Order: sequence, then C-alpha cells, then structure tokens
Amino acid sequence: MITGSANWFFEIREVPPIVRGYCTATDKRILPVMLSMAADLIEMANKFNGVPFRVHNIPNVNATLMVSFSLIFKTTNDAVAYINELKKIQ
Repeated sequence: MITGSANWFFEIREVPPIVRGYCTATDKRILPVMLSMAADLIEMANKFNGVPFRVHNIPNVNATLMVSFSLIFKTTNDAVAYINELKKIQ
C-alpha cells in the first residue's frame, strides 16, 4: 500500500513565459505515478504552445522525493491558459 501522497506546485514567470512544475512526496513507491503525471502534464502543454525548457533550476524544497520540469511558452497568455487548464483538472 502507498501511504504517502503527491503534492503538485506550479510557478509562472512572465518574461520569457516559463512554467515550472514540481511534485513532492514522502513515499518513494509513488515515484512511477509522479513520473507518469509529469509526462502527461508536459504533453498537455503542447495544446498551449508549450515545450520542455532545457534550462531548469531545481526547486529548493525540503522533500523526500521530488519530480520537476520547466516549460517555455510562445506567449504569457499561453502559459496562463495552461495554468488555468491545470486548475480545472485538480
């Protein structure tokens, strides 16, 4: 049984429009779920003109386990639309 839960966080920077997402958890057995969810969120960004961004700063958080990614968008409006879509599915 997986006893921990995963918590997702998203940060947006406007210039250039970058969204950083990361997930933290305490139970290492949840890692496959976290990775699968991250892949789905990255793929969803394509609908909003977002692509993975190679320059990626690891969030400074105290966590047992963390998965993180950064996405760059064509416009700030695209990044905001992506964040709004994420809010709908949470």
